[in-house]
This record gives sequence, C-alpha cells and structure tokens, in this order.
Amino acid sequence: MTKIQQIKHQQSIEYWKHIIIAQQQSGLNATEYCRQQDIKYNAFYYWLRKVRWNGEIPKNANDSTEHDC
Repeated sequence: MTKIQQIKHQQSIEYWKHIIIAQQQSGLNATEYCRQQDIKYNAFYYWLRKVRWNGEIPKNANDSTEHDC
C-alpha cells in the first residue's frame, strides 16, 4: 500500500469509527440507526469489522452493533 493509500485508509477508519461510536451511543440497534441516518447497512458492517480489526473499537458483549435481523 502506498503512503497515500495508507493515509486514505486511516481517514476512512476514523470516519467510520465516529459513525460506529455515534450508533452505539444512540441506543438504537445498527439496523435502525443505519435506516435513520441513510447509511448502507452492508457498508456499516464492513467498516465495523475493519475498525474492530484495527483495534479502534473493542467488541462488547452488550454491543448494539451486533446483527439484529
């Protein structure tokens, strides 16, 4: 990955990290939050996995980001 690609990837991680934290703090499950915010559900879960893999947000047993459909 080039330096520019690394920077863009890190910016995407930060952007989605803020969205994921906002969802968790909203008290809504991921499906409802995505619907209300007009976020593609599949994109949310794709980035949720990436952000967690990157160690930015720990997985929580009581996490409302878990699949709920």
